Amino acid sequence: MTPPQRYEILEELGRGEIRPGSRPSLPPREELVRGDPQARRLAGQIEQDLRGLGRDPASLLEAAIADYAEALKLNPAADKIWMHRGIARLSLGIHQSQQGRNADALYDAALDDFSRALRLNPTNAQAWQYQGHPHHGCAVYGKAGGESAAGHCRAALDAYEQAGRLNPALADALRQPMASCRRRLESLQRE
Repeated sequence: MTPPQRYEILEELGRGEIRPGSRPSLPPREELVRGDPQARRLAGQIEQDLRGLGRDPASLLEAAIADYAEALKLNPAADKIWMHRGIARLSLGIHQSQQGRNADALYDAALDDFSRALRLNPTNAQAWQYQGHPHHGCAVYGKAGGESAAGHCRAALDAYEQAGRLNPALADALRQPMASCRRRLESLQRE
């Protein structure tokens, strides 16, 4: 399997187009590898990824992060790959936070990935939306207080507003996180 085919499948996984227990329609493995050791290795990895859909989400997200890192080695100018790795890091951070573990490093890494995607394509509304999510989480649900929380709120609002300007269809999805950031800013100003 060539890397682009593998990453197309990973994007389908990231968009939720492949559900647990289902498999994408792939050509027979023999057609994909044809004696190419790298293709054979990648074909084996995607099969493992697909078998892992019913497994622990953290292990799937860690595998996705590693896969996106490999894809970035092949194409470091692909803003969508940076964005999707950021989404995987953000998702793993949320998963770790729900288990009471510190996820600050993952949130920071996700922000770095979203920033890189936006440097490559500043009109990527989805990357702007996701750029706001870690800031929103730190400000509203995290341990950040005072000026740090206010900075996260402002950064989230800026990112969400830019996403909404670029894609007005996102307005409904962004209404709630923007409102919670505004409420948090108001409460910080009263403190």
